[in-house]
Amino acid sequence: MLYIDSSVLLEIYLAQSKQQIATGWLSRPDAKVSSWLLAIEVPIVLQRVLQSSANQQLLSQCLTRFDQDIQSISLAADFADLAARARQDGRFASCRALDAIHAGTALQLQQATNHVVHVATFDQRLADLATRLGLGLVSAS
Repeated sequence: MLYIDSSVLLEIYLAQSKQQIATGWLSRPDAKVSSWLLAIEVPIVLQRVLQSSANQQLLSQCLTRFDQDIQSISLAADFADLAARARQDGRFASCRALDAIHAGTALQLQQATNHVVHVATFDQRLADLATRLGLGLVSAS
């Protein structure tokens, strides 16, 4: 199972330096999962980055691509358990709230399925938290 962080899709849509790596991760045959947060984060970041009138066509194309890509990603939304876990587990204390949602969701999925969930991210803080939580990480190579 492959947990897709928002940074992976944004790398592709915004044609960043690691776009090829991100595209490779997205094309893997693994089941793709993420938090409900993905459906909010990606469009907001795209709108913020591409807000000028000169970028409106690109924004529209990116949002259309996102609508297509998200169809192949299962979104988890168990808020109550996630909030309780973050409150009780000291490993979350050193991270940002959004990272706690992403990593906590991946951890819940790993525990529910008894299969390692590999986190695909370009965010080093999220990667560090995923490692502390015993989640797998996808290699950038």
